[in-house]
Amino acid sequence: MAYSVVLGTLMAHGGADAVLYPAHYGSLPFDPVEELRIRDILRSRNVFPVPSAGIHPGIVPQVLAHYGQDVILNAGTGIMDHPDSPAAGVKAFFEALERVKDGKSFALDKLPDGALRRAVEKWG
Repeated sequence: MAYSVVLGTLMAHGGADAVLYPAHYGSLPFDPVEELRIRDILRSRNVFPVPSAGIHPGIVPQVLAHYGQDVILNAGTGIMDHPDSPAAGVKAFFEALERVKDGKSFALDKLPDGALRRAVEKWG
């Protein structure tokens, strides 16, 4: 059975409010076409998509490009494994969101010192 059926159709029709599944740019290999199919099925039923598995601050621009603002980021590793502390991991995500909003680059040489830069140094 296709992932989009199990994680999309069945979950959406089963009454889920949000569904967690692997993101193709995360730490688990996952077909990007299947991922976006899941996203579209969930959204058609007003269910939040929750891409997961390797979500870190450096990929926030990609996630928002694929999902827009209607997404829940499951970012355990991106927070808990931040090289400075979990608090710095949270701060890095807020810095990433602000940078996307302002249209600023995520290139390492363009990032100021701080939590986001340290996260991008670690994960890319």
